[in-house]
Amino acid sequence: MIEEVVSRIEDWRGRDVVITPLPGGLTNTNYKVEVDGVPHFVRVPGASTELLAIDRDNEHPKAQSRFPCRCCAQGIASCPRI
Repeated sequence: MIEEVVSRIEDWRGRDVVITPLPGGLTNTNYKVEVDGVPHFVRVPGASTELLAIDRDNEHPKAQSRFPCRCCAQGIASCPRI
C-alpha cells in the first residue's frame, strides 16, 4: 500500500526513496519517507475509518490552513481513494 502511495507523488519518481514504518497511529498507518535524504511523514488511512465519521476529503485542506501557524506539518500531496 505505501509503495502505491509513494508512486503517486510525481516529484518523488526516479529519486532515492527509503520507507520506514513508524509505530503508533489509531486510525492511520504512519511512515517516515526519506526522499534523497530529506525526511517526510506519510499517513495512510486505515480500513473502514469512514465509519468513524472522519472526513478524509476535508482533512488535507484543513491541515494546509493550519500550516502557516506551524501547528501541523506542511502537506505536499493528498492521494485520496487508494
